[in-house]
Amino acid sequence: MKEPGAFVGGVLVGAVVTLGLVVLMGRDEAASPARLLERGGHESLQLAERAPLAPAVDAGVAPPRVEPLEVPKPATTPAPTADSAFGIMLYGLVKDGEGKVITFRSDDAKWLRVVSASGDSRNAEVDENGRYSVMGLPPGACRIVTTFTGFEAFEKELQLSADEPVVRQDLVLERALVLVVRGFTPEGQPLLEALKQRMPDALWSVRFSAVATAAPPGSTLKPTSDRGYDQYGIGWYHDKMEKLGGHADADPGDAMGHLELFEPLPAYVSLALRGAVLQTQRVEPGAESVTFTIPWDFVNSKFGTVRARAVDAETRQPLLEAQAELSDSQSGGFGTKPDGSGAWLWDHERPGLLELVVRCKDHEMWAQKVDLAPGADLDLGDIALGPATTIRGTVRDAEGKPRSCQVFAFPADRISETESILSRHISTSDGDGRFELKSLGRHRYELRVSSYECAARPVIVDARSGDVDDAVLVAEDGAEVAIESRWPTTQALDVDFAWQGGGLVMSRGEWRGGWVVKRRMLPGSYEAHLFDDGGALVRTIPFEVSGERLYLPLTPSP
Repeated sequence: MKEPGAFVGGVLVGAVVTLGLVVLMGRDEAASPARLLERGGHESLQLAERAPLAPAVDAGVAPPRVEPLEVPKPATTPAPTADSAFGIMLYGLVKDGEGKVITFRSDDAKWLRVVSASGDSRNAEVDENGRYSVMGLPPGACRIVTTFTGFEAFEKELQLSADEPVVRQDLVLERALVLVVRGFTPEGQPLLEALKQRMPDALWSVRFSAVATAAPPGSTLKPTSDRGYDQYGIGWYHDKMEKLGGHADADPGDAMGHLELFEPLPAYVSLALRGAVLQTQRVEPGAESVTFTIPWDFVNSKFGTVRARAVDAETRQPLLEAQAELSDSQSGGFGTKPDGSGAWLWDHERPGLLELVVRCKDHEMWAQKVDLAPGADLDLGDIALGPATTIRGTVRDAEGKPRSCQVFAFPADRISETESILSRHISTSDGDGRFELKSLGRHRYELRVSSYECAARPVIVDARSGDVDDAVLVAEDGAEVAIESRWPTTQALDVDFAWQGGGLVMSRGEWRGGWVVKRRMLPGSYEAHLFDDGGALVRTIPFEVSGERLYLPLTPSP
């Protein structure tokens, strides 16, 4: 979300009624965030005798200053307070430890979030001149949480009052400790050059990552379905290959990227090929860079092989017209056809979590997760594709009225293999509540609705005998649940949600600290499960959802 701009744009007309006097106010530049900042301001400022306005911020140059219209102040006029339509506006500058305003590059991460005591959150992006503003905030306690490239994590608690509708709060950030990362072969060739020379067709998909941990990580990292890692352990890696033309241009020419550290040195810094650790070094205090020397043959040994074959489920004959795509969650393509036996061979594949999708005309679309260990030769065997099957149905509310929302289908007998993949079977019900899910197979499917829009219990639909035309999902508004991960923004935990007694509501995924996620849930008893990097259960948090909005803070400890 773009931050509101630096001046009140257009003509904003407000009405102030005081003792029967109606004063019409036109364009007001002097009360804008940019003008208030130019004046120096105070920690809290009030707009004199007018209803709180909702100024927009413009990242460009502010227009010439226009003095505000003076309004007579009757002795009986009360002080301005936050209007329920606009709430409280918080604005300010972002400065470094020396008091200098920070100027950001366009591709820097420069987000801040303001979270109220009830879990309401407002996001803003700081502009390139270090200015921010957030509007619509309720009175009471709140916290500012930031994510800025090149700076340490920041969190500050504030108390907002309805008597102060406009509040200035400058943020002072400390610069993060940064290590320049270099990698070479023993012959002195940069690893990125070796990659370009030996694997020119894989430049888009193959990534090296530098990660920082408090202890040696071992030979493998926590699996990722992305091309590589950015935030991991106690560091945030900025890969030159991902940032070409952006922030990584500031790195030396022979650098692979740079690594921001969340904690002081010493630390263990590893260079990895997705989940395969290539080398680990202990980096001592005072270091400004880390250099890895790794033979290309050792890097090459971490690539693996994946084999698969597509056959018709009834005849067991190879499907020579099928197409298969094996990729990470950030890459993709049109797939390739098999050889004459209906088989595929991916003989130089990256280790880690991959997604396999197989398509063939008049047959079901197959999708599954593939976990390739470093250097492994993995044979997935025959993938039997049945006839293309369709599930049709309706989404309605408890009173039978149609609802429009997204509907997802997951193979009920392969949930663990598919639910972590972005569902390949999605439909949106129309104004009459009707939906149609195509390219399914002769299987049992679990149908779910988008929890961003409404709430519904999953429904199992049996399509083993062919098309289904009468599936019904009962979707309700449910209650909004605002879920906040109350741990440091530098830390990540895996989280899932389930009904008490069994049945996942939201499948496991990585949550970084400081997130606020809103979902619609049906009334009932639930559990949130928190897991560490190794998959060990850290905490189970039971909670009840009624018909009212719920704020659910998640904490690793009671």
